[in-house]
Amino acid sequence: MRDVVDRIGLLLRAEERRAAAELGIQPVQLQVLAYVGRCNRFSDNPAAVAEYLGATKGTISQSIQRLQEKDLLVSERDEYDRRRVHLSLTAAGRALLRAQAEADRLDGALARLRRRAGARGVLDEFLSSLQGVQEQLSFGHCRTCRHFQQQGRSFSCLLFDERLLRDDLDRICREHEPR
Repeated sequence: MRDVVDRIGLLLRAEERRAAAELGIQPVQLQVLAYVGRCNRFSDNPAAVAEYLGATKGTISQSIQRLQEKDLLVSERDEYDRRRVHLSLTAAGRALLRAQAEADRLDGALARLRRRAGARGVLDEFLSSLQGVQEQLSFGHCRTCRHFQQQGRSFSCLLFDERLLRDDLDRICREHEPR
């Protein structure tokens, strides 16, 4: 079983290296862009990026700097806490991710896997087990978090006591705690 998981991981990384090379960036920079494109406003900071990717703060700091130089990413100080930095994609960064998604050669394989009954559940269970063994955060979606609350058409995060937008529901959060 482990050999299959290892091989899948190797093939995914090889595809990521190929895609990053075609885009003229390093694989870690593509990973940073992908994370920032998927995270919510509570998780859009350099520390969360490093934690999600399992990379050092120095590697992430350098990657962010290069992405800013290429006008793919911007960082802004938090308006309430000037020590905090929020990252966001520029229009060019969003376009680069869209181009990468359109050129994704693994889409067909993933689509076939999605059609298999129970495949997502098995993969989610495996991921959850791995995160538990390694004492990693889950970085799940708001709507699957124990802090998520829905009242009619209104959504909120009980942890931050903040209202959530519909767009927030499918973004990943560093503070996610499975129900």
